[in-house]
Amino acid sequence: MKIHITRTFLNRILLPFLLLLILCRCTKNNTTNSNSIVNQIDRLIEYAADTSKTNQERIESFEKVDSLITILLDDSTKVKKYLDISSKYHGLIDEEKLKKIDEKALKLALKINDSIGIARSHSHMGMYYRYFQLDSAFYHFYKAEKIYNSFDKDKNKDSRTPAFNYGVVLIDLAQLFRRIKNYNESEALAIKSIKKFVTNQFLFGFKRIMSNCHDFVA
Repeated sequence: MKIHITRTFLNRILLPFLLLLILCRCTKNNTTNSNSIVNQIDRLIEYAADTSKTNQERIESFEKVDSLITILLDDSTKVKKYLDISSKYHGLIDEEKLKKIDEKALKLALKINDSIGIARSHSHMGMYYRYFQLDSAFYHFYKAEKIYNSFDKDKNKDSRTPAFNYGVVLIDLAQLFRRIKNYNESEALAIKSIKKFVTNQFLFGFKRIMSNCHDFVA
C-alpha cells in the first residue's frame, strides 16, 4: 500500500509538528543557558563578598554581573538575582545604581506576580529611603509587611519561608518609629519581630537579629 504525501498533509500536519519540536528544543536550550548564567552570577556575587579581594576588583565584578543578569529569563530567579546583587554590592557600588536594580526587581516581580519578590523589593527600597525620606521608607516597608502578613493569615501558604524577612521588616519599621520618637509603636513592632523569630528560630542569623530586637525593649 503506497502513501501519497500531499501538500495538504505537509502544511496541516507535518510542518506544525516539526515546528513544535523545534520550539521545544529551543526552550530547553534557553533554560540550560539560563542555569549556566545563574551559576556565573552566583560566582561573581560570591567574589564581591570576598573581603580578601580589593574593593576595585570587587567593584569590577559588578559590571560583569549586571550584564549577565539581562540575559536571564523573566522569572522569579531573575528577581532573586537582582535582589541578591543589590544586597551583596551594598557599600561597594553607588546607592543610586543599586536603587535602579531594586526598581528593576520590583517591576519584574509585579509583572510576573512574584509575591516574595515584590515584598523583598519593597523592603530594599525602604532601606534605600530610610535615612533621608522617611515617608517613602514607611511606604515601602509597609508594602512589604502587608505581603508577609498575608502568608501568616493564609493557611494554604508556607509562612516559614518568608518569616525571616518578615521579622527584619518589622525591625526596620520599629527603627523608623523610634526615629520619630513613637516609642510605643516601636516597642510593639520589636516585640512582634521577636515573636516571629522565636517561632522560626531555626533560621539563619536568629541570635544576631534577636540581639538587635532586645535593644528596643531593654
